[in-house]
Amino acid sequence: MDPQKPAMRKISWGRGLFRLWAVLSIIEVGFVWTLLIADNLDPYFPGFSVMSNASGDYFYSNFSDDSRSLEAMNEAKAFSKTETSPSLNSSIFTVTGIPSDEQRLYLTRAEKALNEKKAAYVSQRRWDAALSSLWAFVPPAVILVIGYLFYWAFSGFKAKED
Repeated sequence: MDPQKPAMRKISWGRGLFRLWAVLSIIEVGFVWTLLIADNLDPYFPGFSVMSNASGDYFYSNFSDDSRSLEAMNEAKAFSKTETSPSLNSSIFTVTGIPSDEQRLYLTRAEKALNEKKAAYVSQRRWDAALSSLWAFVPPAVILVIGYLFYWAFSGFKAKED
């Protein structure tokens, strides 16, 4: 080795690639969790059309044929429609011509049932998201294993030092 030239440092590919993997893995996991948290803070609730009467509450998806039938009957004045709060994203239908205190009873009962339905839906949605967030660790783990296998395979080509 020439004493005039500074000694070149040997590049540690294994250490450098491992550190690159660690940084990119943290970024990827953080990105996935950010997306999941944003959805979980205010999860979408699909809402329902509820027909409430003396025999109980009947829930229909907002986009079902039954929901469209309720809307048509509301336009024909057979039902009266009450919109719930925007967070429930639902409509409650009651028969027209019933006393107002009875209608309030039906509306209160239906809104309570909608709140319970939403709470169960949001709870399930958050639990599913928590389990799904574990999948954020799979790509980095697979890349680590593949990288280690390549490192192991290529280390077999090195000449043995005596």
